[in-house]
Amino acid sequence: MSTPTIHIFHIHINHFQLIAVNGEKLTDPVWRDTVVVPRKGSVTFRSRFLDFTGRFVLHCHMMNHEELGMMQTVEVYTA
Repeated sequence: MSTPTIHIFHIHINHFQLIAVNGEKLTDPVWRDTVVVPRKGSVTFRSRFLDFTGRFVLHCHMMNHEELGMMQTVEVYTA
C-alpha cells in the first residue's frame, strides 16, 4: 500500500518481524510492535500467531487517522 502521508502502524498482542521497507529487504529483520510506514512508501512484515487466540486490534497511532477508520480487529483461532 502506498500512502501520501506517514502512518505509525501498531499491532496489539502479537509482534511482527519487519523484513522490508519500500521494497528493500533488511539485512537483519527486526521484531516490532510498531513501525513507521514512510510517506508514499510501504513496509513488509510477517507475523506468527503462536501464543494468543482471541481478538486484538491493529491501527495507525496517529489519532486523526485512527478516528478516520484506520483500525482493524483481528481474530486468531486455534487450528
